[in-house]
Amino acid sequence: MAFAPRGNEVLGEFIERDFRQYFQYSEALEGEFIPWPKYNQKLWITPDSFLWCKALKTVIRVVMDENPDGSPRIDRWFVRNHFLWKK
Repeated sequence: MAFAPRGNEVLGEFIERDFRQYFQYSEALEGEFIPWPKYNQKLWITPDSFLWCKALKTVIRVVMDENPDGSPRIDRWFVRNHFLWKK
């Protein structure tokens, strides 16, 4: 279970389909360095650590590592109970 720390505006939450773990994701803070602009959301693993991601309706694309050429290595996490928070 991973909650976003205070000060981060949460965009949504979901339960990962295979292991049934709960996660929240948020936007990057203003002025924060984003290594891959296509993956500009933070998937919170603990209150102190996150992975860059792109949240879609039924799948979350998570940057797990960086390839030798500098491109991101992407994993797909399938989602159940995806809930988008209202702004």
